[in-house]
Amino acid sequence: TRQFGIVLAQTTRQRYADYGTLLEIRDSVQLADGCFILSTIGTKRFRVIRRSEKDGYDAANIEYIKDEPICDNAIVELHYRVLKKAKQWCESLPENIKNEILKSFGQMPELESNWEISNDGPSWTWWMIAILPLNPQLKVSYTHT
Repeated sequence: TRQFGIVLAQTTRQRYADYGTLLEIRDSVQLADGCFILSTIGTKRFRVIRRSEKDGYDAANIEYIKDEPICDNAIVELHYRVLKKAKQWCESLPENIKNEILKSFGQMPELESNWEISNDGPSWTWWMIAILPLNPQLKVSYTHT
């Protein structure tokens, strides 16, 4: 399927986090030692339902996470204010850091039309989370309300 899930490793009782991302392999390069370098893109978020092991690898049953469509004008307005601040912050970074972000993560995605009804929200938010210098555990924290 050229897809696999990835989750943050844990140092607690569980070997890996309860939430992760489904990755799609876009390109691969095989090295002389048989290892691969993969180029991937995240496609869906998921929650781990049941953990197991298959052929020596961690495995899990999962359910996909879908955001509820946004219908509140105040939230839409807040989104645009945060997007503007995010762009200003990115522009204020030193050129060497901007270049490193560009090499590692590409450009900030443009805002999709109909982002309010997307299953995963606007792409720029996930790009921003990826580049922020935050503890990895904080990036995957999730509180279900």
